[in-house]
Amino acid sequence: MSHPASIPRLEIIGLAQGGEGIARLDGQAWFVPFAYPGDTVSAQPIARHRSWGRALPTRVHRPSPHRQPFIGGADAPEQAYLWGCFDYAGQSAWKPRLAAETLRRIGGILVEPDFIPAPESLRLGWRDRCTFHPDPQGRPAYYLWHTHRAEPVRRCPLAGPHVNRALENLAETGISGPVTVTAHPETGETLIWCADKDRQRLADRLPYPVNSPRNGQPAARFMMDGVPVVNGAFCQSSLLLNRILRDAVSRAVGDAQTILDCYCGNGNLTLDLARRAAVTGFDICPSAVEAARSVSAGDYRVGSEPDMARALDSTDFDAVVLDPPRTGARQLASALAGCRARRIVWASCDAATLARDLRTVLAGGWNLVACTVIDLFPYTPHAEMLCVLERPS
Repeated sequence: MSHPASIPRLEIIGLAQGGEGIARLDGQAWFVPFAYPGDTVSAQPIARHRSWGRALPTRVHRPSPHRQPFIGGADAPEQAYLWGCFDYAGQSAWKPRLAAETLRRIGGILVEPDFIPAPESLRLGWRDRCTFHPDPQGRPAYYLWHTHRAEPVRRCPLAGPHVNRALENLAETGISGPVTVTAHPETGETLIWCADKDRQRLADRLPYPVNSPRNGQPAARFMMDGVPVVNGAFCQSSLLLNRILRDAVSRAVGDAQTILDCYCGNGNLTLDLARRAAVTGFDICPSAVEAARSVSAGDYRVGSEPDMARALDSTDFDAVVLDPPRTGARQLASALAGCRARRIVWASCDAATLARDLRTVLAGGWNLVACTVIDLFPYTPHAEMLCVLERPS
């Protein structure tokens, strides 16, 4: 189907789950990235289907009250930051609204989530972990939105100073594959994770420990708030905003004396709890589990979802804590629905998979007693959600 050369006027009336603006024209929905509620734009269609289309804005005729200058200035590619011109007041209004709509639409769950905003000092410069990809000249770059086109970034406005310092070093050495930088926001300790073919060259030229999947060396790590951050293993993108999540989980768990931590990783959510409660954790990442074991009295084990399900079935825990990957906990949902715990404390960075899996668990007789959106990812459409479930009295 051919696309019209341009759409002269689209009025942005809302936001879709992925953060694109939404407009309607002649009975058809249009998704418009980089446009925000209140904008009136001209747009170039890039996809069109029977009931919807997608178009890139070419001109802003009337800006939204929440439109602001791009956060990256000339140092970063604007089209790599979907919400890079959306002010924080707009983000704060829409993140809980989008979460509520997704829970309703996918899970049939009617709830108005609470919202915990990022502190003003951490709305920019919050990222302590970034992955850079090479552009055709080998410069560290970000992919532009919904493309595999890499545009170089000199300084990331969302990254902390230590990540940006590593970015400068990578620009000098050049890269030939993806490189993940993880930096301690307070001490500056920095870890580099790259492909095997790049490890030796980067290790020779960078002032940081460098690991790769099969280099045969123990993964480097540093400690942040008593939690081991392991090179190549998952950690939250912001180690400072992560404190908000950890505090919220601790409050939600309450006085539980026995806790099962599913998808425990490096023990991020339960290492502190293991000082006063019996914690059993499972995760598929050996290096993260070994790191958690090395600093805690908790019983952290390498195990997959079937191991978690067996633990849920065989033991009566006071509380279950889980923070699954973005793909969700579908394989564990039935076991959670039938478990005999008193409380489930569920963190998720994807509202859609959370809604899908919550629907299964709530059908097992659980009640959703609290739902909070925590902004761990300012100036992006993403947010962390924390749900607390309890059995009826």
